[in-house]
Amino acid sequence: MWEVVAAARAAPERGEELVRALAARIGTSVERVRTAVGYCGEFPEEINGFIAANEREAEQLERALENERRLLG
Repeated sequence: MWEVVAAARAAPERGEELVRALAARIGTSVERVRTAVGYCGEFPEEINGFIAANEREAEQLERALENERRLLG
């Protein structure tokens, strides 16, 4: 669910256009996108926690890759 919400936040579309575009973009149904967004509406702390953890992990990986590049020249 958090992946759908993160993608929705990054998408340029809004409203119903967002729901349709996101469903098409990630290959799922409009109903599943609405379910994910609804779940986030009920449990925002949980979803935001997953999104924040994923962002931290991505940043750590980027730093590790940059360090590796520097070491390898």
